[in-house]
Amino acid sequence: MKYPGTIIKRGSRNVDAVKFVQNVVGVSVDGFFGAGTEAYVKSWQKANGLSADGMVGPASWAVMLDSQAQKPEEVAGPKVNLASGSVVVTGDKGADIMNMVTVDRTEWDMTEPERAAKRSWSQVTGIEIHYTGSPEPKSLTFSDKRQWLLNIERYHEKTKGWSDIFYNMFVFADGEVWLGRNPLVQSQASLFNWLTVHVPGTVGMELTEIQKSKIAAMADIVGGSLRGHQERSATGCPGESAMRFIKSYRAGSYEPVAPIDWEAIALWVEAVKSAHPDWIQSDEGRWYGWDGEAVVEIPTEQVAERLAAKAAKEAAAKAAAKEAARIAAEEAARLEAERAAAEEKAQKAAEEAARLEAERLAEEAAAEVAAEVARLEAERVAAEAAAVAAAEQEAFIRANRVAAEANEMKDERSVETDETEGSCCKRDQETEISGLLRQLINWLISIFKK
Repeated sequence: MKYPGTIIKRGSRNVDAVKFVQNVVGVSVDGFFGAGTEAYVKSWQKANGLSADGMVGPASWAVMLDSQAQKPEEVAGPKVNLASGSVVVTGDKGADIMNMVTVDRTEWDMTEPERAAKRSWSQVTGIEIHYTGSPEPKSLTFSDKRQWLLNIERYHEKTKGWSDIFYNMFVFADGEVWLGRNPLVQSQASLFNWLTVHVPGTVGMELTEIQKSKIAAMADIVGGSLRGHQERSATGCPGESAMRFIKSYRAGSYEPVAPIDWEAIALWVEAVKSAHPDWIQSDEGRWYGWDGEAVVEIPTEQVAERLAAKAAKEAAAKAAAKEAARIAAEEAARLEAERAAAEEKAQKAAEEAARLEAERLAEEAAAEVAAEVARLEAERVAAEAAAVAAAEQEAFIRANRVAAEANEMKDERSVETDETEGSCCKRDQETEISGLLRQLINWLISIFKK
């Protein structure tokens, strides 16, 4: 068998690889890597000089393959099918049967009578099934099983007067095999070739799958013969359930069920508990819930009601979500419209502000221009006023000069003319003076017009 590529360790789900490991380390082969297998792996690793970590990696796997390759052909005997897996037996009938024993006789009864063997294992060729016809042990604890067996032993030895407990082996509901009477000492003469195997229980009790698989394995080992007590004597023992199983085994129709994955069951229980108050659906389509104490199957009609209610709730939730989405979309559209309107308003406000700013700047520019024009006008007016004043001053000076010249001419002419000519000269002088004054006035007028 090749290395699977991943470390095989506690909780691994590779059933074939786990079975291979279990077969190598010598633990019960059930395909489930639990605490027991881990302990055996650690012990095996320690014995083979490996790191005892309880995990089968490449190094441990290589040693396991090597050890299997070195085993002689005759060691590998037939396979015995169990509900917990397949066991490769050695072919030594006695050793293989005894290897199935969970609790030896001395572990539950220190007063076992020493009995010499009356047959060999080769003479044991069949299994005969019995049941008590009385209640099972109160529980499957060691102490309750032990007390139950001691009561049977006392009844057989004290009340019946037999030399020992009648049955060679006991197979309990949990699959444990307890040793009773020495298997090489038959229960009675007619049972020389038969091992008597007892299954605790009363009339109407049902065999568990692990009980069936353990009994079938014993029958396989001793030679394939299996019968019930009632097939030898007039009795109802070992009950209808056991007889149905015995007949199916003989007909070749019995098949051991798959091993119970207790870890998976524990995880399932935890999942159901965690989901409470909700339910969980199994792979088979059934629904389970937690009632506060245990996992219970939910009736079909209750499931239908809840599923219908759940579907209605989901439909309502979808409708509500759709409505909420619609409202949200409308609100988003409204907000988008408001945003667009606000943007437009802001744009207009910005444009208006720009216009007003432009107007303000234009007004300021106009004011500056007007101020400059006013300044220039003022300068022009001031210049004109200055010019007028200068002209006036010049006219005044010129008038004074003309007046002075006129007076001077007057004085000169008054000396040169006589009395007789006085009137004529006087008239001429006045005419000349008048002409000069008129020129002066015209000149001043022309200056003011400018």
